[in-house]
Amino acid sequence: MAELTAYRLGLTPAEFDDLQPQELYKLVEAHQLEQKEKDYRTSYFLSWIINTQVKKPISTSDIFDPLWLTTEDKKQKALEERQHLIKEFGLEVKK
Repeated sequence: MAELTAYRLGLTPAEFDDLQPQELYKLVEAHQLEQKEKDYRTSYFLSWIINTQVKKPISTSDIFDPLWLTTEDKKQKALEERQHLIKEFGLEVKK
């Protein structure tokens, strides 16, 4: 498994084994940033393709943002949706 991880990060298994924890974290962070940039680029071109087929335009962020929501963002969004539903349907929250 470590060999696959090493190759995915562009390292040999020996180089991977010699990494300090801080170096590994920085490599993983750089890999995630690169993936995020690729996802944004893909979202950009995908929005152009989709917009030829729909009436209401879809922005790049409509596609990209859900891919990179943090756990905190997901919790906050769920809470906001819950509060909106409670208000919309006049529901009471039992304590």
